[in-house]
Amino acid sequence: GSGGAPPPPAAKGVPLTAKDLEQKVELLALDKQAEMETLTQLAHTRKAEAEAKRAREIEAKKAQKIAQRELEEQRRANAVGQHSKMLQQSQELLDGARVRIASDEAAGELAAALEENATAQEEERVVLQAIFGEEACVIGSDENSVVDGMTLPNGAVRLLVNGVNSKKAEMQVVLQLEMPAEYPSHLPPTLRIVSGVADGAERSFISSSLTVLFFEQSLGTCVVHLWEEWVREEWMAIQV
Repeated sequence: GSGGAPPPPAAKGVPLTAKDLEQKVELLALDKQAEMETLTQLAHTRKAEAEAKRAREIEAKKAQKIAQRELEEQRRANAVGQHSKMLQQSQELLDGARVRIASDEAAGELAAALEENATAQEEERVVLQAIFGEEACVIGSDENSVVDGMTLPNGAVRLLVNGVNSKKAEMQVVLQLEMPAEYPSHLPPTLRIVSGVADGAERSFISSSLTVLFFEQSLGTCVVHLWEEWVREEWMAIQV
């Protein structure tokens, strides 16, 4: 015989939870056989509940992975579209600049512009080294300048861009810039990404973006410090 009233019967068809069974164990404490049966049932129920919870967690993780993959694919598709658009825009701007160069040359106005460019370039090199320091900004001094085992043409600029990505991890991109005679009056510097950007499509995107930046914000004025800022604040900051 059991001491105390038996627990209320569970509604038919509604399985007991682990908590219900724990209460039943307390009420049946004096009835050893009933207690053992209930404990066994409790163990099975706990196991089933744990397995069901684990199955739900696995399904949730699977769903999360699928959603992440879909988001990543969407991002990639957007990036490809953005890269293609930027490449086309930069090419159109460069084509337009070459037409202007030919037109100015025909009008006899190019020589004066090139003379002003030479002065502006010399000033820009001095300013860049003052801003970034001689270690981060190296200027090619003659045809045989070698920096990090690579030739740096006379007047070319090797610039170290240091920043952090979206996870605050440090990054470094090394740019090499050559200034054509038509810079900054008509054309941007010629850019080469020496290191820090492994993906070819990404290098092309950076180059196109900087070309567009020159034509939209800096045509006729020196642009290298703005390029360094863009790589650091616009490109690096969103990398993962």
